[in-house]
Amino acid sequence: MDTVIVFELMHHTMTIVLLHHGFSGLEMIIQHRIENSWIKTDRMCDNILIKTDRIFGGVTRISTTNGDG
Repeated sequence: MDTVIVFELMHHTMTIVLLHHGFSGLEMIIQHRIENSWIKTDRMCDNILIKTDRIFGGVTRISTTNGDG
């Protein structure tokens, strides 16, 4: 199944579908798209918190769900 990542930002909603990527590839893609960000991965809850100081000036909550592929 694909991993669908939904970014809930202040006034934006971005959805990224990752093919054949684990959390390692996921973090790399997020760091590539959002520079100067701090990523905390909680594998138990499958939640990722990104603190984007320079871009959004706050903590962005990301919810991860498994798509039907």
